[in-house]
Amino acid sequence: MDLDGALTVFGLTEDATPVDVGETYRRLRKPLLKELNKFDDAEQPPDLVEQLDKVDTAYKILVEEIKPPAPEQTQRTGGTGTGTGAKRTTGRVSFARGDVLAGRYELEALIAHRPEGDTYRVKDQVRGVRLGLKVIAPQLMADPRRRKTVLRGLLAASRMNHPNLARVLDIHPLQQTYA
Repeated sequence: MDLDGALTVFGLTEDATPVDVGETYRRLRKPLLKELNKFDDAEQPPDLVEQLDKVDTAYKILVEEIKPPAPEQTQRTGGTGTGTGAKRTTGRVSFARGDVLAGRYELEALIAHRPEGDTYRVKDQVRGVRLGLKVIAPQLMADPRRRKTVLRGLLAASRMNHPNLARVLDIHPLQQTYA
């Protein structure tokens, strides 16, 4: 799929903004996910899975092609708490479909993009199951105190077992972030 095909899938024109892309992606994806959730993994209709993959592929193309250069994300470092601390640039780690993280998790699709990090649908190549993988934003892991808090929370969550909670199975360092 090329840029024109992705624009067609989303019903957008070349002058679309990143906000247009994001809003359209959510609008197109939500009903597909809602419909797919009615089925077990083995019973999912191939046409719905194909439509979802098409929307995800178009989104990935549009995000790469349409978004202007991302503004630098900054984080306060030091100072007295009055907003006078120096700033340093931080960046997000991005991955593409088919990338393998931690030597075993093959990325299939971006599920959510949040300030604390991105969540991906992945296939565990060792166990052969599909999972959700959260990649913690680098700016959370850059500060030792915040990193300790995040890791402590992940370790506590890994000990919990409840049907309404997502289980933490593994914690792996990836480049300058964690998944």
